[in-house]
Amino acid sequence: MQKRLISMVLALSMALTAMPLPALAQSAPPDTAKAARWAVEAELLPDMGEGAFTPGKRVTKVQVIRAWNRLKKLGLAK
Repeated sequence: MQKRLISMVLALSMALTAMPLPALAQSAPPDTAKAARWAVEAELLPDMGEGAFTPGKRVTKVQVIRAWNRLKKLGLAK
């Protein structure tokens, strides 16, 4: 379960950092845009200002650990 959740967080963070949030909100299904906003509001992904994600930015181990710890605080991970 934990490995799957980590994989999902990594996949989401990598996919969402590839495009600006306004483009995501306009071209992606509503659920995807909603998930992106939730990830930023839940502090799983950094807010890069002006509602945009940084394209092509790599995810560091520290970011993954912080996201994992945040998921645990939210009760979404063990």
